[in-house]
Amino acid sequence: MEKSLKNMTINHFTHSMRSPVGTGIEKVRNYNLSLLARAAITSNTPLSRADLAATTKLNKSTVTRLVDTLIHYGILVEQPTERTTSAGRPSVPLSAAAHTHVAIGAEISDSSVRTCIVDLRGKILSEHIHEFIDQPLPENVFPLLVNSLKKHEKQIRSSHMNLVGITCGFPGLVSENDGVLFSAPSMSWKNISLPDMLNEFTNSNPYRVHFENSINLEGFNELIHLRRHNDSKNSFLYISGSSGIGSAIVRDGVIYTGARGFAGEIGHIAVTENDVICSCGSTGCLETVAGRRYIMRQAGFPGDAPIAHLYAALHRKDPQALTAMSNVGTILGKAIAASLNLFDLPEVRLGGIFADLFPHMKKELQAEIDERVLTSTLKQIQVSKSLGDERAASEGGAWRMLLNFIDSPDTWTVPDSYALTYYDVDQTPEVMI
Repeated sequence: MEKSLKNMTINHFTHSMRSPVGTGIEKVRNYNLSLLARAAITSNTPLSRADLAATTKLNKSTVTRLVDTLIHYGILVEQPTERTTSAGRPSVPLSAAAHTHVAIGAEISDSSVRTCIVDLRGKILSEHIHEFIDQPLPENVFPLLVNSLKKHEKQIRSSHMNLVGITCGFPGLVSENDGVLFSAPSMSWKNISLPDMLNEFTNSNPYRVHFENSINLEGFNELIHLRRHNDSKNSFLYISGSSGIGSAIVRDGVIYTGARGFAGEIGHIAVTENDVICSCGSTGCLETVAGRRYIMRQAGFPGDAPIAHLYAALHRKDPQALTAMSNVGTILGKAIAASLNLFDLPEVRLGGIFADLFPHMKKELQAEIDERVLTSTLKQIQVSKSLGDERAASEGGAWRMLLNFIDSPDTWTVPDSYALTYYDVDQTPEVMI
């Protein structure tokens, strides 16, 4: 029984499920609860009990019984009954519950600290943004992060919602075992114990805090968005650009992080013979010829100028800006092609600044991939703009903890109905600058 449980997956789902806790019948029941919950909360539309049975391949009587448990624990709610002209009892749509169980996601970059609260519907209930003017130092950044986490925790507690965990994303080599940030070149940080830096918050709160590479969180968020758009794609190379460049290697709904969790550093592969020193200390890295600062300079702006200047120049078809993007498309296409030959992935999805810049370098980028990827003669590699936005890493971090919670029915608690009066961020936005 245990072997079969470990090998079971949801059809077209976005991420492998953890092995359930318990023994015998309890283990099977917990697995089935997680299976149903994942299918429902990542669906793009409400699902009936019959829909859930068809999606998960569980028998209808089991689904009916377990759905009652999911409703009891505030995972799902029943929506108004659908009207039908056919005979028989009308189906009752089920969707993720609002404002019951929530998670906090955070992204720390070289330009800001962004945090948000996300509930099981994927709705952002609150967010804080602190932007930096100068080079971010750990002693300045972590107090801002702790302050945002405390404010979110207070909001959640006062609203009687259940906080299931916190994920913090950092742009560098993060050990998921002990939370040590070995290197974040874009921020000039090295060998920082992230749990120690957050002990002011974690020592006074029982919530689980998880640390991960921010690009992997963006890739995970992309998986969730694809599922919620009813798209079954679950193998792709996710590339995100900003001051640095990173990638997430996604195969069969699982993000491959390597033997030590450090895979995906595409920005630091050598692509040129130039002598420009990268933030990592080497020369010839992709970041030196395709990072944000390089692109801005090539387009005729200071390296630290707002990216909006580049968008405006491209909109008015400025020749220098267009040439800069053509060159970036070529060099980025070569790096992506090399990665695809190594990992044999069928698709590329672009996030960060590359998502908005994609139309201006699509021709050159696609041409390099078509020419250099060996399997392109069998089927063209598709390059697409990411479905996420600037919140991708923080949102992905929250989703990471929400799905971990869903996979652990033994930790579920019955929510307080008072929490149902809370508003979403798009109704009452709170932004701190």
